[in-house]
Amino acid sequence: MNKSILFFIPKLKTGGAENLTIVLANSLVDLGYKVKIIVISNNIDNAYKVNKKIEIITLNYNRSIFALFKIISFLLNQDKMICFTSLRHLNLIVILSNLFTFRKHKVIAIETNTFSNHKNINKDLFKFYFFSFLTQLLYPFANSVIVPSMGIVKEIKKYFFLNHKIAYINNPINIRQIQKLGNDLNIPKILNNNKKNIVALGRLTWEKDYQNLIYSIKYLLKKTDVCLFIIGDGYLKIKLEKLIKELNLQSNVYLLGHIDNPYVYLKNCDLFVLTSISEGFPTSLLEALVLQPNIISTDCKYGPSEILENGKWGKLIPPANPKILCNEIFNLLNNPVKEVSTNRFIKFNKDIIMPKYIKIINKLK
Repeated sequence: MNKSILFFIPKLKTGGAENLTIVLANSLVDLGYKVKIIVISNNIDNAYKVNKKIEIITLNYNRSIFALFKIISFLLNQDKMICFTSLRHLNLIVILSNLFTFRKHKVIAIETNTFSNHKNINKDLFKFYFFSFLTQLLYPFANSVIVPSMGIVKEIKKYFFLNHKIAYINNPINIRQIQKLGNDLNIPKILNNNKKNIVALGRLTWEKDYQNLIYSIKYLLKKTDVCLFIIGDGYLKIKLEKLIKELNLQSNVYLLGHIDNPYVYLKNCDLFVLTSISEGFPTSLLEALVLQPNIISTDCKYGPSEILENGKWGKLIPPANPKILCNEIFNLLNNPVKEVSTNRFIKFNKDIIMPKYIKIINKLK
């Protein structure tokens, strides 16, 4: 059996794809595999979460496409490996690179995003359709395509005709570690403010729709006193800081950036909110289920309704509507719901999910 595993990721920082890579890599090392992680950039803020037995190699490129020849060279000089890659642009580059090795390695592409999301990202229609053409052209050369939610499964089957290569596997989480970090007794002083505390967790990007979340806080302050803590970095930071200042919310909305232990915030807040316009299978929502704050999530494509069982374990609302969001936050802060059943989130534990990954690896040996 091939025991050498290589992961590709653009950055090793806060984010769903990054967290997934870390959980998978650590789990495979624990199972006796030899694992390396290739990081395209030099951003490895979360490297401390990676098992010390795992070699992390940084390529120091700002964009994945610039690393193409470096990746080809690296793959040519390695013995046969199984390569995991996440995020579609990097998936395409790794699949293409492997073709230059005459498909020496096995490639498993993890598709965490929606076709419709990529259409929104690429406002330039030529760029979008060219990107889609490359996906149609190169994805068949992946040995397997792992998809975390049924919504994305349906999209890939509809647009890319990869039925025989698709594996539907939910993202795994490390429940024991999440609970341990959530129970940290060093509770941030900023949470001791005599206000209702709301937490959002994720990169500062357009699909998270933090702009409408911030507007909802402005409306909410007419009814009750709250603080919103947004954990994560991203290219919209300056724009969101400007909005916070324009709305005079500096005492109520905080952009905390990257935090080593976001779980202590999830454990000690009154409410977790996910306001995304588009998702794949949001890990932050799984983590919130484990730590049991009340939950509000947009019913976006895809993942939230699947995770929350159509609203059984949290409130689902339409995306991009700050007034509805404001009203539902107010209602839930004043009428908290019961705790989530352990049986709901235990199914996402890495010990349950990893055998499905191992099954795929064994098929490719």
